[in-house]
Amino acid sequence: MKDPANVRAEWFQLFIDAYPQGAALLPQGTTEMPQIALDAVEYVLEHATHAAYAGANGEGSPENRNASAPELPEEVTRRLEAWALDLRRTGFPPAEFGAVGGLYGGVVKLEKPQREVLAAAADVMRKASEAADAAGIAPAHVAQVTDVTQAAGVTVLRLETGSQIEYQPGQVLPVMLSGRPGEWHQWAPATPSNNFGQLEFHAELDSDPGDFVTVGAPRGNGVEIGERDVLLVAVGTGLAAAKAIVFDLLEREEKPSVHLIIAPGPEGFYDLATLSALAKAQPWLTVTCASADPELATGGLPCVRVPVHMLVEGPGTWWGRDVILSGSEADITPLAETLAELDPQVIAHDASASPFAQ
Repeated sequence: MKDPANVRAEWFQLFIDAYPQGAALLPQGTTEMPQIALDAVEYVLEHATHAAYAGANGEGSPENRNASAPELPEEVTRRLEAWALDLRRTGFPPAEFGAVGGLYGGVVKLEKPQREVLAAAADVMRKASEAADAAGIAPAHVAQVTDVTQAAGVTVLRLETGSQIEYQPGQVLPVMLSGRPGEWHQWAPATPSNNFGQLEFHAELDSDPGDFVTVGAPRGNGVEIGERDVLLVAVGTGLAAAKAIVFDLLEREEKPSVHLIIAPGPEGFYDLATLSALAKAQPWLTVTCASADPELATGGLPCVRVPVHMLVEGPGTWWGRDVILSGSEADITPLAETLAELDPQVIAHDASASPFAQ
């Protein structure tokens, strides 16, 4: 079996030979196909080859297949459609999906049933992409940076798109900055979707007013908040998604009681003034900072001087609440494990965006 890195490198070379312009879709200096492409092929071959032909004729064996196209399992189809919609932001023509998948066969030997399944997968993706085009769904939006503020190593970017981008609080958006083609970041908006096309992101990189960015379709699931009280925990730049959730609740007629606990990033707290003012004006919102560092300023918000995990540990403290955790995957995973009995909703803005994650 070939080393996956070699497969990616050889496949990339075949891709660039066939589509020289394709290099512009990937970060400068790229010499391998994106890992997600390999994940997609391996996922389809593992989960669809046998099942597709079993579904077609009941025999359960590719050797006994009939002449009809293989039927992909529903879950495989769902994931392929999600990837196809995400790829629309790159501008790569969906009519070429099949050819790109076929290039994989130039690197790894495939049997006829495997080639047919990959062709069927490409067709699913093509149809999903073309259906979105026909429905008038924008593949991406262009936004302009209107304001930049920096504090504690975090850049707060405010942008305008000129038209609404529809997403739910808790979802993330792929973002590419001008001058950095092919480099996509995954950020959670800090504002709810709005008719003015205004966006806010919290990032650990620099940008300037006037810069343009490309924003793709939303990823992941939005949070679900019912009538129960809410524990909302934000660590570092996880504050962005938490802020969007709070502002979204402001529009509700009936609001649950929300206790927002904020933990600092590596360089401290940031952007607390708005939430501090809201906590004073909104009786349903309580905001508490958590940090073991007695020197960190909290903008007048109350602070429990212990690490955030010590403040939230003990599921019994939060029984009867919906629990939402927002932050990097490394910061949030231990908290999710601690509060597993409460089935927390997790917004890990840097988690893998691959729809083929097992």
